[in-house]
Amino acid sequence: MMIPEIDRRSFVLASSAALAADGPVRGAIIGAGGRGRYLTGEFKEIGVQMAAVCDVYEPNLQAGLAVASSGAAAYSDYKKLLADPSIQVVVVATPDHWHAQMVIDAVHAGKDVYVEKPLAHTIA
Repeated sequence: MMIPEIDRRSFVLASSAALAADGPVRGAIIGAGGRGRYLTGEFKEIGVQMAAVCDVYEPNLQAGLAVASSGAAAYSDYKKLLADPSIQVVVVATPDHWHAQMVIDAVHAGKDVYVEKPLAHTIA
């Protein structure tokens, strides 16, 4: 039995189709201060539906909801946001000392994560 020959173009087209999202990507922001709201807008610009906002400070939470997609859910506890199975990607925009733990928790919850530096201040 001969193995069919596949040209590069067919391979790239087939493999990229397998990775493509089957609908809009649903994202969430953890930390809706100035940087978080900016990142929410940037993610919306590339087609991510920002479906949830999380912040412990109510004024930031409300400001984040104003920037997020229509009907976005509001959370004051990021672990409750991570429990939402409809959220696919999480943007962590909290103060630096929270980055590592939130990223670890998000990955354990099966989410893709975007976080800016620094991830942590120490290796330990």
